Amino acid sequence: MVREFAYGYVEAVECAREDLAARIHVAINTYQDRFCMGTRDINSNNSQHYTDSYSWQTFKTIGERIINFSHGLRRLIKPRDYIGICAANRPEWLITDFASILQSF
Repeated sequence: MVREFAYGYVEAVECAREDLAARIHVAINTYQDRFCMGTRDINSNNSQHYTDSYSWQTFKTIGERIINFSHGLRRLIKPRDYIGICAANRPEWLITDFASILQSF
């Protein structure tokens, strides 16, 4: 795994399995207190414009959302079913993508 990731140095962590789901779990556990995903804040005076600031979520928070959503997908999606994502760029898109990977969809 990359030694410098998410704005800092940590010791290299080897994954027991060489698949993407394992690497997602390692990233969530290794960097849980670091910022993972940010969204631009909306201007309170004009909702059509963004400010220069971001609201950040940590790897732990995003990881919990990914894992919770993946469990929901497992209950709703049957084996060999397909998932399609059609949405604007937003955190939920990536969370859905990673949740699908964790459940091998």
